[in-house]
Amino acid sequence: HVITKLKKYKFINDLEFASWFIDSRLRARPKSIRILKLELKQKGIDAKIIEQVLKNTTSETQLAIKAAQKKMTRWQKLPEIELKKKFYQHLLSKGFNYDTIKEAFAFFNKKD
Repeated sequence: HVITKLKKYKFINDLEFASWFIDSRLRARPKSIRILKLELKQKGIDAKIIEQVLKNTTSETQLAIKAAQKKMTRWQKLPEIELKKKFYQHLLSKGFNYDTIKEAFAFFNKKD
C-alpha cells in the first residue's frame, strides 16, 4: 500500500533513478555496460528499464577510453610493456572485455 502511494506521487521512479545512476557512474567512475547492468539489477531495477536507459549510452570502447584517460597521464613515461600491462589490468577490473581494451589501447597509441 505504501509503495503504491509513493509511486503515485512519483517519489519512487525506477526509470529516473536508473538514468541518474548511469549518468553519475559514467561521469565519475566509468565502467563497462555489463557491470552497469549488473549494478542496476542488484538494486532491483527491471531489465526492461535497464535496457531502455542503456540504449543511448556511448559505445563500450568510448567508455573504456574514458575510464583509462586519467591513468594514462600517470603511465605515459612507463615502458610500453609495463604500460600495456597496467592498462589491461585497470580496464579488466572495470569489467571491459579484451577486444574493447585492445581498441582503447590502439586509440591511445594513435594519439602519440
